[in-house]
Amino acid sequence: MAKLIPVKFKGITYPNGIKAEIVEESAPLWIPHFKRFAQRYSLHTDPSGRPQQYFPLLDQFPTLRMAYVEGISQLWFNRQWAEEFADFIVKIVNGNRPPLMIEIHPPYKDYCTSIEQFFETYRVFEGRISSSYFGTEILIENRYGTPYKRSPFLISSYADVVNLCNHLEKTELGLALVLDLPQLLDQIGMPSVTIALLKDMFNSLSLCRKKIKGIHLWGHRMVVNGHFRGVHREDLDGLFQGNKMLKAVFLRELFELLNDDTARYFVPEVGGNSKEENDKKVKAIVDDLISAGFVF
Repeated sequence: MAKLIPVKFKGITYPNGIKAEIVEESAPLWIPHFKRFAQRYSLHTDPSGRPQQYFPLLDQFPTLRMAYVEGISQLWFNRQWAEEFADFIVKIVNGNRPPLMIEIHPPYKDYCTSIEQFFETYRVFEGRISSSYFGTEILIENRYGTPYKRSPFLISSYADVVNLCNHLEKTELGLALVLDLPQLLDQIGMPSVTIALLKDMFNSLSLCRKKIKGIHLWGHRMVVNGHFRGVHREDLDGLFQGNKMLKAVFLRELFELLNDDTARYFVPEVGGNSKEENDKKVKAIVDDLISAGFVF
């Protein structure tokens, strides 16, 4: 059985009586404080832009404030950055129940050139978070596409994800994965995605099955001159630009990848439309997953 745990994303309402008891909350570096939540929550860290306002909180974390290039945060810049980032999270959570999970993003290749180097920086963060929040999972998301001009992310392609998993097996780290599947496809380039390539991608990712704790799904609005527009505004029909065969193969292969009776987090990252439209797109994604055999 392929089981999914629904996570509420930006106020969306799930269809079919599905109740999301976990809320995703964003925690950018320029957040002034953290709200209190009655529900369990996932903390999605996304320190990707320079603050538009001055928040004294960052004065306590000089490395976090320093490690910026043209408004983009240099994630996992060094061990001091990782230490301050953990302390920053503890500071903004401040009295709330611990997050159920913390999602992080990978570093950039220009200053972090290998998985081994990333681990040496990251383990400082994991140690501090683990000592503060017993049972909180830390999940890393693959990323593709960024205004950062110096280099791409260290973990973008499905080959990068497999390489990460291979290295994790040799360590004592508790780091796990949340797969952003549309970004994996974007890294390939949707015009280049074929049935054979989808099968190869999912066959490769099967090596990481035990480390996959969650998935993100969303779609693009349209393609204009070879470029996507309306990112995160569509369902899977938008992701595959109406190609029903590719969508069917994608869903079948995803089901086989996750069909191991392990419950995994599901985040439908659809936004930017009206609430009614967002809910409609999420319903379409959920219906597709249920038709493929997934259980919520």
